[in-house]
Amino acid sequence: MIALVVLGVLVSCLIVWLWTPDKPRAELDRKYLAAPSDLLDVAGLRLHVRDSGPKDAPALVLLHGFASSLHTWEPWARILEADHRVVRLDLPGAGLTGPDPKGDYSQKRMEAVVLALMDRLGLQRATLVGNSMGGRVAWAFAAAHPKRVDKLVLISPDGFASPGRAYGQRFEAPAMLKIMTRVLPRRSCARSSPPRTATRSA
Repeated sequence: MIALVVLGVLVSCLIVWLWTPDKPRAELDRKYLAAPSDLLDVAGLRLHVRDSGPKDAPALVLLHGFASSLHTWEPWARILEADHRVVRLDLPGAGLTGPDPKGDYSQKRMEAVVLALMDRLGLQRATLVGNSMGGRVAWAFAAAHPKRVDKLVLISPDGFASPGRAYGQRFEAPAMLKIMTRVLPRRSCARSSPPRTATRSA
C-alpha cells in the first residue's frame, strides 16, 4: 500500500513537472515575431515568413523539419544573407503559421504553399534547402516544378524507405498514441492533431 502511495506521489510530481499549458498567441508573437509584416496571406494561410538579404541576389528557400520552425535557420541566414536572398517560413502546422484551416498537411499541400509563397515574393527560381521533413518537401517540389528550382540541398531528408518498410506505405500510429486518443480529453487531442485524425480517433 505504501509503495502504491509513493508511486502515485511520484507520478503526480512528474505530471506537474512536465505540464506545459498552451501560451496565448499574443505572447508567442511578442517572443518570436520579428515584425508584423512577416505574416503573409498565402494559399489560405497566415504564413510566418522571414525574407532577408539583397532582393536581387540569388534566392534560397529554407524548409525546416518536423516539430521545428524557421528559427532553425537563423544562424544560417545570418551568414548566407550577405550574398543571397534568404527566405524561410514556418510550414503549415508549425511555429507562428499554426494549423491549416482545412486540416490539410499532405505533401501536395506543402508543395502548393511553397509555390504560392514563391509567386507572392516574385521568385521565379530559387535554390531549395530542406532538412528532414523539409527535405522531403524540397525534393518533391523540385520533381513537380523543376523550372522553379536552381539547385537542391537536402540535409538528412525524410521520405526514403526505412528498413523493413516499403516506400509510400501508409503511416500507422503507434499503439500508445491510439490509447492516448481514447483516454485523453477530446479537446486536448483535437488541439494537437489534424482535425481529420482527431475527429476519427477521439
